Amino acid sequence: MTKPWKHPRSGIFYLRREVPEDIRQIIGKREWKVSLRTRDFATARPRFASELIRCEDIFFAAREQLAGRPRVLASDAPKLADRWAQAVLESWEGKPEDLTDFLIQPLDGDDVTDVQLACDVVDSSSYKARQNAVEGFMKSVLAQHHLPVPDASEPAYRSLVDAFYSRWCDLCRMALARFAGDWREAMELPFAEKPLAVEQKAAESKLSSPRLSEVFRKWADDKRLTDGDTRSTNKTISEFGATVTRFVELYGDLHVPRITRALCQEFKMALSKLPTKGEGIRGLAAPELIAKAEAEGLPTAGLATVKKQLRALSAVLNFAVQRLAAMDEEPISASGMLRSIAKAARRAETRAAEDKHYTRQDLVAIFTSPLFKGQWQPPRSDFGQALYWLPLLMVYTGARREEFPHVVALGWSASCLVRCCSFRMAAIEAGC
Repeated sequence: MTKPWKHPRSGIFYLRREVPEDIRQIIGKREWKVSLRTRDFATARPRFASELIRCEDIFFAAREQLAGRPRVLASDAPKLADRWAQAVLESWEGKPEDLTDFLIQPLDGDDVTDVQLACDVVDSSSYKARQNAVEGFMKSVLAQHHLPVPDASEPAYRSLVDAFYSRWCDLCRMALARFAGDWREAMELPFAEKPLAVEQKAAESKLSSPRLSEVFRKWADDKRLTDGDTRSTNKTISEFGATVTRFVELYGDLHVPRITRALCQEFKMALSKLPTKGEGIRGLAAPELIAKAEAEGLPTAGLATVKKQLRALSAVLNFAVQRLAAMDEEPISASGMLRSIAKAARRAETRAAEDKHYTRQDLVAIFTSPLFKGQWQPPRSDFGQALYWLPLLMVYTGARREEFPHVVALGWSASCLVRCCSFRMAAIEAGC
């Protein structure tokens, strides 16, 4: 429609437009309807034109967001200007010499002896002059917020110029007062804490997304449907649920987009502080367990346990990404922490295995004992010659204790093993 719509009952004029289908998911409704707050058609027409421009601006921003390109709206201008002014005021606290950036000090030989405001030398009636004065500040702030500079023909650009110029003049006056020694005066910045349009959409998206507990329930239902409602499946669900419960105890039942890489790193450190043994730990929440472990010096989870629990949370979050489209990435795998833990665990296992090896001195002590010199015989009740042969078989075959039943199951005779030992001994002595 190209003219205001009059409500048949109240007589109040409205702007009504159907939201295009491609951006309804961004806007969140089928119709854009705004009251013009008047029953007079002459008054409604300019308000209608203003609201129509704002509506087009919002629709265009929604399409940019849908395409992955954030955009500045005219309503963002005072918010960005107030944030910039707030940052400048905070920088003056540590670097008061920066006050002179907003002042003009007289030079030697000048007729003017007083310090002037930088804004006093700008023709405020000229839009071009105002634009030149603050354009650098605008672009810097937009870059800090990862936002594109609007086209000069867009309403948002002019709004930015006006908002930044107004705050620039305020900062110039504040700079002069502080240059003169008055640091008591404060500046009112009512829009500094208000979210930008793109931040508001991101916040709404996070609030509409499912919480971790809801994602876990859906993952568990899918697991039972896919793998069957078996004992093994229910055991896996129970183990994964314990990890999810620990996370919720520590950080709350968050909407899943709020679970970031940094938070998962913090969770990894918390898992490593949980006790594995100790009297009275059953039934305690995660924060209480960590405090108890630190206070009593209880043994805590190793790398393998931490990795197992992180993999459980990773599987649930991956379900949120792949099946529910509730997250942009799975933060645990994306951060690479599982790979780093796996490498650290392998190094720890290697070191532990090396600690268990017999040294050459150990082997010499064993095989130069009276048993192997024929100076001592074990009692017949002590499994015959097993004490003699088992160490020999282990050292020459490399078989571990638990592997001997498999060797017997293969039907190897004692004479065959002895020949194998003899061959391996000869090879060792020959330096092979």
